[in-house]
Amino acid sequence: MKTFELENLSDLLSSFDQANMFNVYPDQTLDDPTYRTFNMNRAVVFNNLNKTPEIYFNKYTPREYDCWTLISYNLYSTIELWWLVCKVNGIIDPTVEPNTFTELKILRKEYVTSVLQSLRS
Repeated sequence: MKTFELENLSDLLSSFDQANMFNVYPDQTLDDPTYRTFNMNRAVVFNNLNKTPEIYFNKYTPREYDCWTLISYNLYSTIELWWLVCKVNGIIDPTVEPNTFTELKILRKEYVTSVLQSLRS
């Protein structure tokens, strides 16, 4: 698996900013004003994540005031990868705050770019 430094992520992150988890856009192919949605939870699927060797992950236990964006910032130096933290941990509703007693799996920094690039293709 090819790895990259986190400093090289800025170009990739702009196209994977999932601040709006359910992006709504007009369908240009129809005459009437129909809108479509893009659901990140259905679009990005990690197969056999539970069978992925632990060497690809770090562990993190959320603190009392942690939220998904803060966890992303503390671990990846950007708030834009909150959705990756959620997806890896099977979090379906990102509006629910992290449980301070539940240990999270965090994809190691050196594998993040590879994941983003595979999503892009």
